[in-house]
Order: sequence, then C-alpha cells, then structure tokens
Amino acid sequence: MNELSDTWQINQRSRLFELFVDYSYMFLLVIASNTLYNSNKLTSARTIPVAAALIVIPVSLQVIRMHKNTNYIKLINFYVIYFLVCALFVGLVKFNGKGQFISTFLIFLPVSILYVYARLLDGKFETVVRRFVNTVVLVALISIIFWILFSNLHLAHGKVMFSEWAGSNITNYFWVHFDTQQQVIAGKLLTRNTSIFPEAPMYAYLLLCALLSELYIRKDLKVWHVVVLFGTIITTMSTPGIVFGAASILLKIVIKNFYRLSFKKMLIILPVLVAVLGIIGISVIHKTGSSSGLLRNDDLHAGYVAWKKSPLIGNGFGNMQVVRQAMGKWRWDAGKKLTTGFTAGIAQVLNDGGIYLLLFYLMPVIKAFIGLKSKRKSNQVLIALLFMLGALVLTIEPYTAVTIFILSISYMYYFIADDDMLNKDSNSSVLLSGQGD
Repeated sequence: MNELSDTWQINQRSRLFELFVDYSYMFLLVIASNTLYNSNKLTSARTIPVAAALIVIPVSLQVIRMHKNTNYIKLINFYVIYFLVCALFVGLVKFNGKGQFISTFLIFLPVSILYVYARLLDGKFETVVRRFVNTVVLVALISIIFWILFSNLHLAHGKVMFSEWAGSNITNYFWVHFDTQQQVIAGKLLTRNTSIFPEAPMYAYLLLCALLSELYIRKDLKVWHVVVLFGTIITTMSTPGIVFGAASILLKIVIKNFYRLSFKKMLIILPVLVAVLGIIGISVIHKTGSSSGLLRNDDLHAGYVAWKKSPLIGNGFGNMQVVRQAMGKWRWDAGKKLTTGFTAGIAQVLNDGGIYLLLFYLMPVIKAFIGLKSKRKSNQVLIALLFMLGALVLTIEPYTAVTIFILSISYMYYFIADDDMLNKDSNSSVLLSGQGD
C-alpha cells in the first residue's frame, strides 16, 4: 500500500512539474510575441528566449538522455546543417545589430525544436500543441471580458500611459489589458480589442496561430476553442486576421465534409459558409481605401523595391533605411516621421536577408511538398504553415516567438520526426503525467 502511495505521489509531482515547464514556456512564448511588456528590458523579446532556454534545455536534454534506444542521428544532422547555414548567413549578410538574429535564430528556434523533439519522444506532441492553444484561449477569454466590461461598457476607468510603440497615450487596465487603437465602423468610433499588444493585427496574429494549431495540428479539435479564438479575432477588427481565420475555418469544413455531405449537413454548413464569406467580403470592402489598407499597399511596394536592390542576401539584417527610402512621400511631412512603421513581415524578411533568409521559413514547406506523394505524414501541418506564411505577408511578425514556435514544429515534423515517433502513445512518457491541462 505504501509503495502504491509513493508511486502516486511521484506521478503527481512529475505531472505538476510537467505542467509547470510546459505552461511556463507557453506563457513566455506569448509574452515575447511583440507585447507591450517587451518595452521593458527584463521582459524584452530578446531576454525572454534566454529565460525560456534556461527552463526547457535541462529538462529536454534529460528526457532525451532517458530515451536510450532512440536514434538521434536525424536531430544531430539537422543541428549541424542548421548552424552551418546560420554561420554562412552571418558571413554573407551585413548586420545592423545582431541581437535580434541571435535571440531568434541561434537561441529560440534551436531551443524550441529541442523542446518539441523531447516532448515528442515522450509521446506528448499533441499535449504541447494543446497547451499552446489553451494558453492563447485563456488570453482571449481575459481580453474579451475586459474589452466588453471596461473598453466598451466603461465599468472601470483605466490609467493613461504613454506607449513608445504607438507614440501616443494608451489606456491600461490593471496591466492585463490595454486600449491602444480605435476604428470607425459604420460611422461609430469603436475600441479594438488589442489585449496586451500595441496593435490589433499583432494580437490577431497570435490568435490566428492558435486557431491554425487547433484546426490543423491538433488531432482532437474543440469547437468551443475555435469559437473563442475566431470570435476574439473579430473583436480585433484586423482584416488579415479575420480573412485568414475565416478562410482556415472554411477550408477545414470543406476538407472534413466534402466527400460525405448529406442533405442535413448541407443545411447546416451552407449558412455557416455564407456567413464566413460575408465576413470576408465586408472586411475587404471596409478596408478598401482605408488608411491601414493604403499603408499595407505602400509597405508591400516599398519592400519589393528594396528587395530588388539585393535579392539574394538582402540589404542588411535590421537595416530598414532602404525600405523607408522607397516609401511614399505622403508618409513624411517636412522631414518629420509620420507613419514609417512597417507592416509587411515577408517583405521585411526579404529586406533583411533576401531569398537566403526567406528559405529559413520555406524549407519545411518545400520538404512537405516533396513528401506529398508518399502521404506518410499528414498535410495538416503544411496547411497551418501556409496560412501562417500568408498572414506574415500583411503582418509584421516574422521574428516573434509564436512564429518561431510554429516553425519549430514544422522543422521537427518534416525534417526530424519519423512515423514511430509521431504515433508514440503518451503512456510512454518519461515525465509521468495525467491528461489534464
């Protein structure tokens, strides 16, 4: 009896430790994704990857060491090739400060791959994705509550503070929700749900990544997660978020039901499809001619002009001067900076490192397309990655932690993991735990 009690206590401690490691990592991942907290040096987007590494590297190495019968040759080969490619990139490309590149590509991406690989060995790949989604859903629920009660119903007054990112005052509610942007819709001035982010599109992008993970990477889809995530995307009033979110849901419905639609299912699905298409249409019409739409168009044009100057290796990592010189003159007034922020993520990647750096993002896609004929691995991860890359065209999030996390899953899935690892049952976990989250 005592042995059973001791075993139960060990399992409980292991489960709590696993929960602590996973959710600490997910919490840091969210905080490091261009939130307002990143303006503080202690919680900057360059400091947090180091903190995440300190948490997950020891645990990941211990888990990998305990799986003695596993062949690590793919993992070792991947890291050797990856760091050689990074070394060559550093030798070829000029840098306007190397901090961003080091924290993103030399720390966070390799550490994330190691972490996902270790959890995969433990049969907990699904658990990792689930806990990422759970974390973002929690953020979404908190933001919805604050957005309704405080941003719109004004049941409490927040504190006014200055935002360096926005260059203006914003409203802070207990440091867990911020009002940073407003938008006129149908003649009414509405507050956008920006949660802990300086801009609504940044928040919408995080929500979209969680939505894509729920729809295409998780095996056990929860409809209420989809409702919460997409509903919150709508409250951000971000056109890219709404369009890509609606399209991803629509595609999921088509994939799941296309070959076995009964008349009753058609009656249920058709109104949903019409509503989704309507949302997309309204969003596009609303944005036509708007200031944000004009900015995005000019950013894409400026990014293209800048990239043509050095298509292979870009104009220098972190060097936005060439891009700004190609921006429309209407964005400047008597030499004073007005709206020279950049919104096109893929264009920034091309400017920073040309086609060479873009390949960091495209290699999992290329590998996935090469393996399409074999059908040994699910194409769902590829779909999620393609949607994310599509959203990056209109969102300035190429180096954020959430982007790197999805990339790390893609690299691990298509370059490192084999079928046995992907199908491993969670009961084989070295870190014993239950199924609760």
